[in-house]
Amino acid sequence: MSTQNETSDLLFSILCVVDGHEQKVKYLKDWACPIEWTCRVLNRLGLAEQDPQSQFGWKATSRLVNHVATQKPPVMHEAWYEAKEVDEAILMLLFELAEAGMDPTPGELEQGGWATNVLWRLGLIKPCAAGGYMPTRLMIELIVARGHELQEQEMLKHELEEAE
Repeated sequence: MSTQNETSDLLFSILCVVDGHEQKVKYLKDWACPIEWTCRVLNRLGLAEQDPQSQFGWKATSRLVNHVATQKPPVMHEAWYEAKEVDEAILMLLFELAEAGMDPTPGELEQGGWATNVLWRLGLIKPCAAGGYMPTRLMIELIVARGHELQEQEMLKHELEEAE
């Protein structure tokens, strides 16, 4: 079983792989907005959750810990996938949901930026021949599982409200 600090450190390590930074405090300050947005994206997939005790406010969920432990490294090969409109729509919706309530400065959250690199390294998206990315089957499964979890939470909340 992971401790809170270990899951927070794991999430930080995943974020750092993208840029190779090691100075934690400066890194968190300099990249606060992209880190927040990326964590919000991971939260929408059930891979990160808010943690006020963490140095940057997020920690990895057990789902992310298990994924990292069992995942193979992403394959570096020439992109040949053809993204469909629905693939692009899924990613856009995920990014828009994560951005809700944030007030980034222009250019701070570029579509091809940080979150995309983290998702690719986690094997959740793959590059397309015409540019851009498409979700992998695993990402679709995570979205569906997260949707079911949120639906169950909402039903439980409703039942508790009715019981009062």
